[in-house]
Amino acid sequence: MTFQQLVRETASALSGIESPGLEARLLAAHLFGGDMSNLYRSYREEAGPEQVDRVRAAAARRTLGEPLQHILGEAWFYGRRFICDRRALVPRPETETLVDVVLRSDLPDNPWIVDVGTGSGVVGITLALSLPGSSVIGTDISPEAAALARENGALHKARNFRVVAADLVLGLSGEHHAVAANLPYIPTGDLPGLPPEVGFDPVQALDGGAGGTNLIAGLVDTVGSILCPGGLLALEIGPDQEKAVRGFLSDWKDVSVFEDLCGRPRVVAARRRGRPWPAGCR
Repeated sequence: MTFQQLVRETASALSGIESPGLEARLLAAHLFGGDMSNLYRSYREEAGPEQVDRVRAAAARRTLGEPLQHILGEAWFYGRRFICDRRALVPRPETETLVDVVLRSDLPDNPWIVDVGTGSGVVGITLALSLPGSSVIGTDISPEAAALARENGALHKARNFRVVAADLVLGLSGEHHAVAANLPYIPTGDLPGLPPEVGFDPVQALDGGAGGTNLIAGLVDTVGSILCPGGLLALEIGPDQEKAVRGFLSDWKDVSVFEDLCGRPRVVAARRRGRPWPAGCR
């Protein structure tokens, strides 16, 4: 069997998913370290029995709903490759909106930033790499997710990014210029109806309580202890949560909503009241 025939067979096996041809090529290319060009050059060559078995086994996992990112062990976010496995939520392209909001905001030089619920670390690491003079802390209540974030930080040599095992911002000290958070926002009652792929994510990274906003509300209540006056709070939200989150921020200023590339409200941002960056705020 040639590699071209193997890709066609795999695409047929994956016919029930959205992009079977693309995923078949990605699975086969994974044998070449993810290099698609090597796969194309080898299309007419014979695939060895071990290679055929590996691709077929991966395709079988995919047909059971396991995310492609878990099978490949990697996910792409903001143009960078990150380690991806069951320890944390699979990074979604929509979350890049959260990064955009922070990067386009008015922040001082060399800002101090907290990424709450960092998961695999993609948001915090991306901010750290995009703002080389910054100091970014990622927090997560899950030791497994925190370990994954540290591995991704090391992968990208993000020396200005560190991870703290914490429930939201509890235990942090000092005042910071910005806080970004992609917290669990799925209502508990909606969890059984999620697509099979999402079932491979940790429940702790999905369950936002009865209305989906319990953790978001908890962060708004506590974040003032570590956020400078005038500091930015940027929150990723789920569908139909804009009104509720705006209500949590009734005492804040400059409340704004940002849409993702699909035109859906994705991020609510606001500023803590007070004169921005007062003396003593690092």
